[in-house]
Parts: sequence; C-alpha cells; structure tokens
Amino acid sequence: MDATLFYVVVGAVVVAAIARWRGWPAPLLVTVVALAASFVPFIPDLEIDGHLLLSIVLPPLLYSAALDVSFVGFKRSLPQIRRLGIWLVLLTTAVVGVVAWLIMPSLTLPGALLLGAIVAPPDAVSAAAIGRKLGLPRRIMTVLSGESLINDATSLTLYRVFAAIIAGAALTVWDGIWQFVVAVVVGVFVGLVFGVVLHQLRMRVADPVVIGTFGLLVPFGAYAIAEHLGGSGVLAVVAMGLYVGFNAPRTDYTTRQQEAPLWLSADLLLESFVFAYIGLQFPRVLRDLSSESVGQLLLLSGVVLLAVLLVRPLYIYPAHAWARWGERKRLARWERMVASGRTQVRQRPGRPALMTAIDAEELALDTRGAIWSQPRA
Repeated sequence: MDATLFYVVVGAVVVAAIARWRGWPAPLLVTVVALAASFVPFIPDLEIDGHLLLSIVLPPLLYSAALDVSFVGFKRSLPQIRRLGIWLVLLTTAVVGVVAWLIMPSLTLPGALLLGAIVAPPDAVSAAAIGRKLGLPRRIMTVLSGESLINDATSLTLYRVFAAIIAGAALTVWDGIWQFVVAVVVGVFVGLVFGVVLHQLRMRVADPVVIGTFGLLVPFGAYAIAEHLGGSGVLAVVAMGLYVGFNAPRTDYTTRQQEAPLWLSADLLLESFVFAYIGLQFPRVLRDLSSESVGQLLLLSGVVLLAVLLVRPLYIYPAHAWARWGERKRLARWERMVASGRTQVRQRPGRPALMTAIDAEELALDTRGAIWSQPRA
C-alpha cells in the first residue's frame, strides 16, 4: 500500500510537470492518464477512505487558494461571487436532481439531489488554469477564485443535508436552511479565530521555519474543529486564509518569501494526487455496475453532464441582466433624491435645505461610482 501510494504520487507529479511545461490543463491530463493507466493489469487498486482523503487534501488546498485571493477584490466582487457560489449551486443541484430522478426513479428524489450537490460546483483548478492561459482580466479571475471558495461550502452543506435524509433523518426545508446558516456562521467564526491567532504568531515569531510549520498545521485544525462544532470546515479555512492573506503585508518579508514556494509545491503535490486517484477509481466503478444498468447509467451521465453545462450560461446572463436592472433602479432613485434636494434649495434657500441637497448629491455621485465600478460577472 505504501509503495503503491508513492508510485501514484510520483507518477501524478511527473504528468502534471509535463502538462505545466506544455501549457496544458494539468488536472485534466493527470485524470486522463490515470484513467488509462487503471486498465493496465499490473497497476494495483488504490483504496483510501473518502472522509480521510477529504480531511487531508481539502484544508491545505483551500487555505493556499484563499491566501492568493485579494480581500479587497473579493469584497468588491461579493455580489457576483454570491450569485455563482450559492444560488448557482442551489439551482444546479435542483435541476440535476430532478432530471436524474426522472431518468432513474430508483435513485429517489433525495438521492438524485445528492448527486446534484456533488456535481454542482465546477472544478476551480481547471477554471483558474484555463483563465490564466486565456489572459482573462483580474476581476474575472477574482470572481472565479471567490466562487471556487464559496461553492464547495454550499455543495458540502447540501451533501450533508441530503445524506442525512437518505440515512433516515426527518428533515424539513427549514431544517436544511437552519443547517446551512449554522454551517456558515460557525465556520466563519472558527476560521476568523484561527486567523487572528495565526496572524499574531506571524507578527511575534521571527523564525520563518516555525511560522511555516504552523501555517501547514493550522488549516487542518480549523477544518476539524469547525466540522466538529457543526460548522463548515471549508468556510473556516477560507475565512482564515482571507484574514491571514489580507494582513500578510504586515508580517515579516522573509516569512512571506519562504511561504510562497512552500504552498506552490503543496498545491502541485496534492492536486496531482487527487486527480490521479479519481482516474484510478474508474475500473472499480465499472465492476460495481450490473450489465442491465450500464445503458441507463450512461444515459444518466450524459444528460447530467449536459444539464450542468447548460444551467450555468442560462443562469448567468439573466442573473446579470437582473442585477444591472437593479443597479439602474437604485441609481434612478438617488437621482430623484438629488432633484428633490435641488427643488428644496430653490424654494427655501436656507442652510438646512442647502446642506440636504449637497449631501444628497454627493451620496448620489458616490453611489454612481460604486455601481459602475463593480466588475461584471
């Protein structure tokens, strides 16, 4: 088992290095090569507990991604990130769940919605790699990165709700909403507490090796404690990463210089292994299928893939148009306030009316600048 794991990690890193050298999407190439290698007779099966794998791989990857996100850009793009990271995931889960249930009623509706929650969030690594290759603007890359940090938390929360329903728990819609609220609040709170503690250590300890070691350990602690308290471990790690990254310029330059290549190497190692492990599971999936269900499952897979690909553009454009319409409505409302203030000045040119008009006009100008400076999703 140990030797097999080592061979998989080394092979995955080699394939990822070739992909980076050629400018190809590394996750896609690693998955395809691992899928093809899984049919080679002498390649042994690799089986790892899913919860253990998630707890080991997810915290450092999320923390590293959150460190690279600009907090100012994240806050400015929050409306777009919220629409993509929460509402799009909910819509995709619902659409995929209903479609899967209609094609295969034996899944049951909660099981079909569980499938929708699994496939709803897009892969952040591939999206970021393709975006950098295409030279997308920084604001769009910020939205994509922010979406990848939020949609995992939404998807995992939905996963827990539907898994509990399948296990026999009697949950209502309000119970699901309450679980989501608790996951968000507890996760963000735990993440901020860990972020403050880690930032204080970074400010007071001058040894970069010690700080780097704590930086590697703390994401696991934040994730585990948030999950133990019923919160979202994903949001805990993301909140901690955003806080530490925002305050990073106040820490020692040597520490930041040493941390950067450390996290880049960890990202390459973990991402390569995860996608290789996904590809190696394909033969096991085929063995678990019965000959009668293969055709139906292939149909289900194709329809689910098509649904996931179509839901995103069909949601983004109307949602963007709706958001722009709301912005224009708010701008028109402020302009009416300015016009009303000017009218008061003409009718009663006293000091209170004059100050009201000036304040309203300044507020309208600031609002107009804030509205039209927001990035487009």
